Amino acid sequence: MKRAIARSSPQFEGYQQHDAQELSVFLLDGLHEDLNRCRVKPQTSPVELSADQDEDQVALEAWQVHRQRNDSVIVDTIQGQYRSTVRCPEPHCGKVSVTFDPFMILSI
Repeated sequence: MKRAIARSSPQFEGYQQHDAQELSVFLLDGLHEDLNRCRVKPQTSPVELSADQDEDQVALEAWQVHRQRNDSVIVDTIQGQYRSTVRCPEPHCGKVSVTFDPFMILSI
């Protein structure tokens, strides 16, 4: 199995150390791409929460945008999304960006 994986992905050639998470992500991503039901992938734009929007609705919209390009059994059973908040460090800026990003594996 290791040789078969190394043939398609040179990063796994030889006996360098690769952890189980790296291998899992590689295998799951490959399965997702092979099983993706989206044959035509439309161009999409990121979805960002603004002050006057409902957070649950924006999260649902972000997931629907993700699903326009990613529709496989891997997405159905393994992927999810998390809420990401970034605040401008400048005292007078006050800009806050809230987005919803897909994930397959969460690192601890």
